[in-house]
Amino acid sequence: MLIIALVLMILGKKITLRDRILLGQTMNSNSLQGLIKLTRKILKYTFTFEIIGALFIAIEFVPIYGFASGLFKALFQSVSAFCNAGFDLIGNQSMIPFATNRIVNITCMLLTTIGGLGFLVWDNISNCFTNGIKEKLSLRKIIQRLSLHTKLVIIMQVALVIIGAVGFLCFEFYNINTIGNYDLQDKILISTFHSVSARTAGFATVQMSNLNDITKVILSILMFIGAGSGSMAGGIKTTTFLVIILGVYSNIVGKKNINIFKRTISRGTFIKAVSVAFIAIIILVASNMFLMVNTNVEGIDLLFESVSAFATVGLTSGALAFMDKTCLSLIILLMYIGRIGTITMAVAFVMKKPKVNDVVIYAKEDVIVG
Repeated sequence: MLIIALVLMILGKKITLRDRILLGQTMNSNSLQGLIKLTRKILKYTFTFEIIGALFIAIEFVPIYGFASGLFKALFQSVSAFCNAGFDLIGNQSMIPFATNRIVNITCMLLTTIGGLGFLVWDNISNCFTNGIKEKLSLRKIIQRLSLHTKLVIIMQVALVIIGAVGFLCFEFYNINTIGNYDLQDKILISTFHSVSARTAGFATVQMSNLNDITKVILSILMFIGAGSGSMAGGIKTTTFLVIILGVYSNIVGKKNINIFKRTISRGTFIKAVSVAFIAIIILVASNMFLMVNTNVEGIDLLFESVSAFATVGLTSGALAFMDKTCLSLIILLMYIGRIGTITMAVAFVMKKPKVNDVVIYAKEDVIVG
């Protein structure tokens, strides 16, 4: 959608209302105001981050692969990390040869994280800090001006990275097939890298097939959640997951509204979040049942593969090698559904136009739940 808008702008064509609505849906924006200006900003942000990232990675790649090849590989790696793609040109071991390289790992983590924040978060942070500096506001005041969406995305990004890194470190600490033979600093680096990569970059600096089962479960959860809405990443998205948690908590403590940071999240948003997660879980459960019947792979590995495909991550435990064409076709379908989005797929192929009598409200009668 952004490329279409760019071509129209280059050709001097008028951006129609329909184009603006599609752009708004692409970026998860509820407003049609300033979308074309935001599109230009997104392109500027994207190229800037990718070029800066490529220059840092080139510091390590150029001495190894030569100037031309190293520079190209660095640019490819930077674009892949920023777009949460997970492809690399290093070799058949993914990024294992650079498992302890600080510059390459940290640069890829930063690019992946920035790409996973989302377009609207970049713009909101940029506007708040630019205006705040002009008005000479304190850092606290600038942060307070950030939108609720931006605050929730950043909080979830930080929380999930820490939780994932600690979990990976704890359960792989003594595993000699993964990080057991590294020193503490390298163990922390590798653990943090995979916590970030699982959300949904797909790079690996250790062999996924050598992970303990509990670690595969942790990474599967991270992959399922994904990153920010309107970002380069897949998964159900961090805000979706957090809204569900906040809604359940509000219900448990007896609150009528879902409140956070002196703001109220609408019930419609909560219902949409539950719908996204529920449809995703149903799809994954059905897919895993099919794969279990048609392969001899262990259940944990099948879960890992299906979640990785659905969240468009690209990490694999090696189970793909044991799948036939039918099972691989299902994996392809999961990737397609995950990239398009569960709600979009439901609207396009399942949901029908509401009938007139849907506005009729009948007498209420409760049923027992829980």
